[in-house]
Amino acid sequence: MHSLRPLAFTLVLMTGAAPAASQSRGYLPRLLELPASTRAMALGDSYTFATGHADAVFYQPALIHGASGFGLDIQLWSGEATSAAFSAAMERKGGTVAMGLATLQYRTVSERGSDVPGGGDHLFSEGPVAASERVASIGFTTETSGFRFGFVGKVVEERLGTMRNSALGVDLGMATDVGPLGVSLAVQNVGHGIFLGRDSVSMPRRLTLGAGGYGMEFGPLDLGASAALSYRVDGEIIPSGGIEVGYWPVQGRTFIVRMGMRRIVEGVASPFTLGFAFEHDELTLEWTLQDFEELGERTHRLGIRWK
Repeated sequence: MHSLRPLAFTLVLMTGAAPAASQSRGYLPRLLELPASTRAMALGDSYTFATGHADAVFYQPALIHGASGFGLDIQLWSGEATSAAFSAAMERKGGTVAMGLATLQYRTVSERGSDVPGGGDHLFSEGPVAASERVASIGFTTETSGFRFGFVGKVVEERLGTMRNSALGVDLGMATDVGPLGVSLAVQNVGHGIFLGRDSVSMPRRLTLGAGGYGMEFGPLDLGASAALSYRVDGEIIPSGGIEVGYWPVQGRTFIVRMGMRRIVEGVASPFTLGFAFEHDELTLEWTLQDFEELGERTHRLGIRWK
């Protein structure tokens, strides 16, 4: 029961808020609400099963357990907006350690944090002010009595023109297996907001319950599914999920199709995502697409992973 106390304490923090007079609408950094994994993006940006990859450090601390290797992802919105994420993990005595670094560069309309829109629509625009965001994370997971418990500490940095500020954040998670499914609960982005001039902009705190499984064989096919329900601190409830189907004509060579769906809270992004991947022994190459049909645009994310 003592292992549950940090998670319970953080759940209490989810209901807390800074004084209204100091708060601005919206959330920063925007990076914390954008995809951080090519695979997760293809599954509606739900990350609910233990893949053994280090990018779990961006989603669910408890799923870092057993991860190894490294991965690199790049996402493109326009000539001005790009994001990248690097992650690595290794098993140590008593658990698994993972680290991650994510970055985002874009342009916005002013140096006020409250003027940065939600969603991804603005990442196709070219405003007069250069903006950049960075999130550096380090996490640890251990297992006891069939439950996995994880912790991630992160440093976030926001730059809007000449304005700059950083803050600390914490993620906590727990996971276990129920039959063929992995079930997990995580609370993310607990910490103080970003202060830019007169603005204090909160981090997007959220609580996510997820379930999923993969590697279920059906003839020459590998099947997987992921589903999650997130509660954001402003009261928004965001369901997400996806499926993947892998075909392995030769042992060690797998072709994968992924499809996902997610409720879009801000902006005109399509709720649907589509992805493909190729696995060659320990190497994985991934690609995911999301349309912004009303804008006549789309975003692509590419990933490479070595386990």
